[in-house]
Parts: sequence; C-alpha cells; structure tokens
Amino acid sequence: MHIPFEAGCILVRHDAAHRATFSLTPGYLEQGTRGLAAGQHWFSDYGLQSSRRFRALKVWMSLKEHGLDRFGRMIAHNVEQAHYLGQLVENEPDMELLAPIGLDIVCFRFNPGGLEDKTLNALNKEILIQLQEQGISAPSYTTLHDQYCLRVAIANHRSVQNDFDVLAKEVVRIGQQVVAQLR
Repeated sequence: MHIPFEAGCILVRHDAAHRATFSLTPGYLEQGTRGLAAGQHWFSDYGLQSSRRFRALKVWMSLKEHGLDRFGRMIAHNVEQAHYLGQLVENEPDMELLAPIGLDIVCFRFNPGGLEDKTLNALNKEILIQLQEQGISAPSYTTLHDQYCLRVAIANHRSVQNDFDVLAKEVVRIGQQVVAQLR
C-alpha cells in the first residue's frame, strides 16, 4: 500500500477468534466496568505485546487522506506493471520467468541457454550487482528451487512503463556482456 517500513495493518474477519488468539489478562490488565479499565475491547487482546508503537497509524492516516479507492487503483496499477514486466521477460529469448506472477512480484533470470544452474546463478548475481552499481534499477533477489533469480516487487506509485522497458533491456545487455567475458 505504498506505506513506509514498520507499518502494519490487518483486516480480520473473525474478531472473537482474533482476540482469543492473543488474549492474556494479568492483574495490571484486568478489565473493569467503570473508569479507565472499562470497555469492551482492549488493545492488549489484539497482539503479542501489551505495549508497542502504533505502527498502524501510518496506514490509518494514509487511508484517511487518500481513501480506499485510490489505494486500490495504485495497487491494481502495480499488478498490471508486474504482468507487463512478465510479458517483457517472456518475449525475450534470453530471459525466463521462474514463478507465476500472482500480484506485484516478478521472479526471473537471464538464461541464454547452454549454461549449468551453478553458472546461471553466478551470472544472475553479477547482473543484479551491476544493475544496482550502475544505478539502473534496484531489484532484489531470491532463490527458487536452487535457481537464483532477480526479484522485482513493484510497490512504488512512481513506477512507469519505461522503467520496466529499461530494466529488461539492461538485464539482457549486462547478461550478454558477462557471458562474453566467460567465453
């Protein structure tokens, strides 16, 4: 939802089950019928800690300022961008998707063919580092079934289609340069 780190918010369908999961009532948290200890819902029944920062405030304030519809549109746009990047990968003979695109995450690698997985893993690590060092893009990585892949999690409302065109083009360019150095 385009919220900074250390933000948290969850929508729970079964409130009684949620409260029962974390409910603990030591003496200093006993509920009463009057005064400060009165009330039906206690925040201490909704989490592991009874005192913590209000991280969800960022989420709540953003929702109040921008509204659910706008967040829905931004998230849907990022999902569309993920599918666009996935299509770029599928259209490029030297790249391959390593996982289906569920929401906004694309996992892929450069694979010109004829290389063992160990070599492909080292090659894609080098591609990632060069993308970052050259200031082209800042994807992360993951390993799926022992295959190292570039992981693009699209969660930026400023991302535009050209960003993904450049990323795909540069992955191929860098990959081909590194492969040429291996031969």
